[in-house]
Amino acid sequence: MAAAFRALRPVYDRLGTRGSLALIALALVYLAVAQPWTEPWPAGAGPVGSTPSAQAPVGDSGARAGAAHGDQTDVDPAELSDVLTDQGRGVFRSPAGLRYTRGSVHGHRLAHLLSHARDDPARDGPHGVFDESDPAELVRLIDALYLQAQEGRATRSRRERERTVYTVDAGERIGYVGGETGARRGRPTARHVRMVVEGDRLITAYPVIP
Repeated sequence: MAAAFRALRPVYDRLGTRGSLALIALALVYLAVAQPWTEPWPAGAGPVGSTPSAQAPVGDSGARAGAAHGDQTDVDPAELSDVLTDQGRGVFRSPAGLRYTRGSVHGHRLAHLLSHARDDPARDGPHGVFDESDPAELVRLIDALYLQAQEGRATRSRRERERTVYTVDAGERIGYVGGETGARRGRPTARHVRMVVEGDRLITAYPVIP
């Protein structure tokens, strides 16, 4: 620092106090505006609009099944090893052969299914809600209904391009209709399940009143 002052002493003597202060001020403005900010952002912080740090893809082993609209499912598919077989790359297969994969606004089809295990009273229109909320038991229930649909028992089906839409009569109460529409109607009982599959891949399943 002392060497820097000695080097600038001739400039100071020539410009005088006022001129030197003006030069220093200009130098500070240049450093503040023209030089890039190289300080790394603290962990978890960043400028507005910056891309967050990369995270494990939703549905991978060790990652959460997904979230929708800020709502966390709080279930790791890898924790359901008694009912789901991890096939890698976020794919999990049930004993009946249904595959749960990445997809939907929830990030993973399992997360989407679990979103129908609780009501969403603020949702516009109807929202089918299963009575069963335990993730493993819900997977078993969907398996049983899928096998029933494959056998054609008490089931109506239609094709929508690559997808098959089943309406399966469970033969007993399976849930209710929630959401805003369901709330206005007193949450009516549902005995049927609407199930959409693409090959052996589950797209969605939820209680309905046909």
